[in-house]
Amino acid sequence: MRLNARLLAAFAASAIAAAGVSCSSNHDPTSNGMGQVHIVMSAAPAPSGTAGDGLVAVANADGTLASTMDDGDRPRLQSANVTFTSIMARNLEGQLVAVNTTLPTTVDVLTVVNGREVTLPVGFLPPGTYDQLVVVMSTVDLVTENGTHVTITPPGGGFTSIVRVASPFVVTEGQTTNIELRFKWWRAFRSIDNHIEFDPEFDCDHD
Repeated sequence: MRLNARLLAAFAASAIAAAGVSCSSNHDPTSNGMGQVHIVMSAAPAPSGTAGDGLVAVANADGTLASTMDDGDRPRLQSANVTFTSIMARNLEGQLVAVNTTLPTTVDVLTVVNGREVTLPVGFLPPGTYDQLVVVMSTVDLVTENGTHVTITPPGGGFTSIVRVASPFVVTEGQTTNIELRFKWWRAFRSIDNHIEFDPEFDCDHD
């Protein structure tokens, strides 16, 4: 889901007070009275009937990744480097709180398609209960099957994905909350009029 620049700016303003998940806690050191947030990115399971209708990463002989498509509107890719610029969490009062972390960071999202997990930089949030994530991404750098480099620049403030959670997760001072952010790979990239478009979505259901 994309948000326009004006709505994204409103999110940023809300973040001054400053979005499903697998959550568990253990005692880890934190700072400034906040709880630690450990976010791991993986691939969301594709809905029934889409297994042959999406992005599938496979290994080339040289170890690089390539993708195959069963229809004509999904590009064939060797890599897809997405830069994550910010993550916010919404508390039960409706406030968006910025996750205090060392972003930006770049992830080749194709690496999660074939079963790998990617750990994002550790972050911190004030103690509380949160029911939504807002993930903001900037430039997307692709390498297509034939080696062509393609850069996708988002309009406005960035590509924005609102991630609703099946059940709220709790951040506790002095503890670590583990969050699994699942990338919906089968619908992220699409070729339209000889241009590749990026429409990122994530799943945080802990089931």
